[in-house]
Amino acid sequence: MALDEIHPDKLCRKMGRAVCGWLTSPHPIDDVAKQLGHTAIQQQPDHRMMRMRYYDPAVNSILWLVLEGYRQKRLMGILSRWMLVDGDGQPVIRRHRADSALHLTFLLGLSQAQTDFILHDAGIINRALRRYRLLATHTPRYPELTAARWVREALERLRSHPAFHDDDEREDLAFHILHDHPRIDLHPKIDYLLDPYTFTADVPWRERIRSIGQQTWAQYARECLAQEEQRATENA
Repeated sequence: MALDEIHPDKLCRKMGRAVCGWLTSPHPIDDVAKQLGHTAIQQQPDHRMMRMRYYDPAVNSILWLVLEGYRQKRLMGILSRWMLVDGDGQPVIRRHRADSALHLTFLLGLSQAQTDFILHDAGIINRALRRYRLLATHTPRYPELTAARWVREALERLRSHPAFHDDDEREDLAFHILHDHPRIDLHPKIDYLLDPYTFTADVPWRERIRSIGQQTWAQYARECLAQEEQRATENA
């Protein structure tokens, strides 16, 4: 069931995932339930509370990337193992020396960058991954964590750019990062479209790239790859 429900077509139809994972702990199940429930509510740096959907396997895998070791340990708490199936159908097993008792508080002390990732970037990455996987069902593709890292780096490069005024624009960028090239935004033609002298600040990303067809995107991707190979040869 866990493997069947991650088919990209089902996820794009918003059927969701019912199997979150398999957990082990030497502690009573009531304590495990308490930890899981309380950890899902986290405090932002401005002291507002938010829900952290870390129990969702689609979120858990990519969230792990932005948590430091001590926050990972704090999130695991009294759990000794957390097992899940990632979006590529690969098993993920997290092992941990379970804490001797429940924490007095379940707050992770998240930074602003981690909070922004949870509230915005995690959803953008997952929606872009769904589109990407749907088109690459039968072809080689980036593993989940590699894909998440590429998208995260691109979102960071363009975080303050006015063309990406909402999450839909960022999601479309993320899709091109995965489908075309991890640094497609740095291609001279795309860089020109993002230049503040080419368009006014109120022109969104999708309007700027509206005239670029699929073949042109593929050409830009090949040129990005050729440039990377040339740099690698020069530095060898």
